[in-house]
Amino acid sequence: MNEFMELVRGRRTVRDYDSREVPDGVLKELFEAARWAPSWANSQCLELVVTRDEKTKRKLQDTVSETNPA
Repeated sequence: MNEFMELVRGRRTVRDYDSREVPDGVLKELFEAARWAPSWANSQCLELVVTRDEKTKRKLQDTVSETNPA
């Protein structure tokens, strides 16, 4: 329980991202963690998408509502 509380108390919200590329090995570890994360009724409904293409990133940003503070 102490370990869990440390995680909860130490969490933070990221509002500014670094422009460095995430290495493939790190992405694979993150995807594996997401794959094992619990989901509602074990539905595994999570879908992850990665793009490194700046043009595609801008297109994705255009899909976010203008009222979205992110």
